[in-house]
Amino acid sequence: MSTKTSRSEKSTDRIDREYHDVPASWLRGGSTADPDDDERIYRAEKVCVERYLHSEPDGRNALDVSESCAIFVLYLHGRSGDTIERRYEASLVENGGNLVVVPRCVRKGGAEKFAASIAVGTDE
Repeated sequence: MSTKTSRSEKSTDRIDREYHDVPASWLRGGSTADPDDDERIYRAEKVCVERYLHSEPDGRNALDVSESCAIFVLYLHGRSGDTIERRYEASLVENGGNLVVVPRCVRKGGAEKFAASIAVGTDE
């Protein structure tokens, strides 16, 4: 989506934020980490979808305006309760007449490209 409006400065504004459980299909089909001895497993717990509005002067006293999305996944270590967050570039995909936001890696390669769990070093 791109529109024109009249402003002179470049900006990025967060326009929406939604929290969801990780879709079951991502967890079932997603990759699982194989930890080394000095690593712990963190499992995907929640997703946060953020939408941004970007505006940039086009040189003709108008702004090009576009929208983008990102997905943040909260990973949880079950025993300690520690959490780690990872950011994924996102894509809008039509699903049954609705637009849904999915990680770009899922759109391009399927659910198996999603990290359902990650291995993190104990020193991180």
